[in-house]
Amino acid sequence: MKSTIAFVAIAFACVTDGAARADFEPPVTQSIAVTAAPLWTDSGYLLRAGDHVTFSGAAGAWTWGGGGPLFGPDGDPQPGLTWDEWITDGQHGQLIGVVLPDGVDPNAVPRVVAQNDPALFVIGSGTIDLTGVSGRLWLGFNDDYQSLATGDNAGAIVVLLTLLLVQNECVKIDFAYPFNLKNDIVLKPCVFLDRAGIELIIRIDEGPAFNGYADGFDFFSVIGGGANKYMDTDSAQAAVRMTDGSQTVKQVTNANSPATARGNDLFAAARWTKKMETRPNRRVEWPTSVPARVRHIDVALVYTDLLFSTPADAEGENGYGDMPGIIGSWTLDLKAGTWNVVANPGDTLQPAKKQPAAKDIPAQVAAVQKLVKDKTGYDVIARPIGLKGISFPTKEIPVPMIKDIIAAAVGKAINGKYDTGFDVNPM
Repeated sequence: MKSTIAFVAIAFACVTDGAARADFEPPVTQSIAVTAAPLWTDSGYLLRAGDHVTFSGAAGAWTWGGGGPLFGPDGDPQPGLTWDEWITDGQHGQLIGVVLPDGVDPNAVPRVVAQNDPALFVIGSGTIDLTGVSGRLWLGFNDDYQSLATGDNAGAIVVLLTLLLVQNECVKIDFAYPFNLKNDIVLKPCVFLDRAGIELIIRIDEGPAFNGYADGFDFFSVIGGGANKYMDTDSAQAAVRMTDGSQTVKQVTNANSPATARGNDLFAAARWTKKMETRPNRRVEWPTSVPARVRHIDVALVYTDLLFSTPADAEGENGYGDMPGIIGSWTLDLKAGTWNVVANPGDTLQPAKKQPAAKDIPAQVAAVQKLVKDKTGYDVIARPIGLKGISFPTKEIPVPMIKDIIAAAVGKAINGKYDTGFDVNPM
């Protein structure tokens, strides 16, 4: 193959993806019905300090005095009843909110929230923005703080919430160019789950040294395995296995089948979605759903060929041939309702002073195949399959024979004479 770039892991610690810029989940819009009894309704959201919530369009009718007149979310003006209000503004039965530590229930008696506590806020019928607070969001009815007389309350208000939630930390591995010891970071892959724990996202960010080693190739082409002059489909491919702790629940990969020539579309070999397109901050992501009974996830990220040319040219110490490498590995476990994401740097290809000699390639191929199989159940196979077990020319398999194998696959299993390497087999 004609490889476009090569990567390797360096010793690192897991870090937050970008301290200067928060990444947000897609906006969520939800209508919540808030009852007058009980006084407080759990929104279902556990907020973080960077989250943004907008309340708007509250409508409906409720009452605080059994059989009394109904009123809306702005409350019933009752300046003589402030003693019995959570926020003592005389707007009895007003729609209000509070953000409390998880596990604290504002309906509890004796009261666990003081009157006019700074955590309390008015919503009413207006548009209210909330940010900079952390804890569980509750929506309530401004009545019965002292009297506890909720029995005469009736009705409900529906309010619209628009939420912009900060993403979970993306647990990152920094990857450096593998064939020197300069630690020049070319890629920054990471893994995270969405806040609901129902989607796993694998992300690759462009590293600061990417262009210096890309030899003019486009970031998205390098990651997706297409849109390059060599018709080469080497790419970054993810393999994932999810279990319930013992049995496999789901296996999934973003690799496209290598059974036939895949063409030269941008993401011909691996399915990724562009998320940021401006240099030097280009980004791709691949999401996959997490079934409810999953308790353990293994992720392996493979770059399908780290070397130039094909096995026909791999001789001695010239650094040519086909050799895949593990560029990311993560383990995720659900414990006590919380997902713990751990990066495994020891699984990745380690830095070397130079490209490998031909005789060292088979051991690296075998190591990648074993790790991916053990962690995810997927096979990593040669492309085309006729090159299975062939890493360099020998007396039994000389250069002309290797070239004949490649030529026979062109237009069928591969795009062209440089489209050799390895793939995660999705079959």
